[in-house]
Amino acid sequence: MIVKMTDRGQIVIPEEIRGKLGLASGQQLEIMEHRGMVWLRPLLTSPLIGARGRFRGARLVDALLAEREHDG
Repeated sequence: MIVKMTDRGQIVIPEEIRGKLGLASGQQLEIMEHRGMVWLRPLLTSPLIGARGRFRGARLVDALLAEREHDG
């Protein structure tokens, strides 16, 4: 694929590639130069950071105990 760089050095990563790699808006990428080539590498995010705020308002301990009772 060929993309065009803006005068500010910005490029667009095509949707097909973003989808394949699971890249989302705000994703951090590392950019490296090696032997005249530019490499982009998605930085892994911690699963804990991704889960932040999902259980807000939930009583997690109560939910875990209830699940444990249900599992027998």
